[in-house]
Amino acid sequence: MRRELDWDAVDVKNHLLYAVDSGNNRVLQFSLSDLSTPLRIYGQNSINDIKLNQGRKHSSSSLFNPTKVILGCKNDLFIVDARNNRILHYLNSNTVADAVEYRLLPVLLVPLKLLVSTLLSPQQ
Repeated sequence: MRRELDWDAVDVKNHLLYAVDSGNNRVLQFSLSDLSTPLRIYGQNSINDIKLNQGRKHSSSSLFNPTKVILGCKNDLFIVDARNNRILHYLNSNTVADAVEYRLLPVLLVPLKLLVSTLLSPQQ
């Protein structure tokens, strides 16, 4: 199992750290107080799984070479799933995406519809 982690995003409010593990097709969420064991795994069923798209066709719970995590303003996050050419949106602590956006700005890699609706909406 390859371990090339990119510590990509920190949620200071909730004391969480997100690590992009592109080589193993997943994103790991850690507590800032314990970086040894992930709290959540996005893109795989367990820490031992590493197959792209979980060995199947891509779905709202699988990843193929994730490259970036973007924290939203509503306790949500976006994951850029580079090899599937999409960005997935996750609400709260769900590891299954509630929305998938395939139309990306070629230079910025930002999903138009999700970015506008999430980042520009007032917090609740």
